[in-house]
Amino acid sequence: QKPDIRNMRLRFALRQVIILTPCLMISYLWQSNNIYWLVISVFFMMIPFTEHTVQRVRQRIFGTMAGILLCFVFFTLFPDFASRVVIMTVANFMIYAADGYGPMVAFITCSALQSIDSSVPIVLLQRLVYTLTGAGIALLANKYIFPVRIRKQMQYLFELLKSIRTKLTEVDAHTTPGEDVRRHQIDQ
Repeated sequence: QKPDIRNMRLRFALRQVIILTPCLMISYLWQSNNIYWLVISVFFMMIPFTEHTVQRVRQRIFGTMAGILLCFVFFTLFPDFASRVVIMTVANFMIYAADGYGPMVAFITCSALQSIDSSVPIVLLQRLVYTLTGAGIALLANKYIFPVRIRKQMQYLFELLKSIRTKLTEVDAHTTPGEDVRRHQIDQ
């Protein structure tokens, strides 16, 4: 069967390759601290259906900002390494206990930032900039590069279903009435 450009999986896979490859190349060539956060942000915000992208981006941005705020407070109150290990452990546990994507991202951000030894304001700013840049890339990609819209995908799936029904009807028309019984007896 030939690939069909209307297929959601193919469109989403092509979008990911077209967008993530340059992001990975930039991250490799730039060699900046924490540039991989850009790739991760784009990857997790670029979801198959275009209609849900804005919600995912909003949750990721607010979750990241909440995590940055938590980190700033925790870095200020508990600057020593032992405290950071405890904070990271609790944040890692809360990732799996979080109810919703936004709170989960807040705990992921808090956990990721606890292990950084660099200048705190710079790292917090980097996290925000990479998340916002990733949000812009994901929004543009989901809108313009092989977008998958729910209504069009449903129409495509109904066409596939109709095609399958037609093929099954053709197979049924080519069998004689007693042939199925004889075939069943031979198989046993």
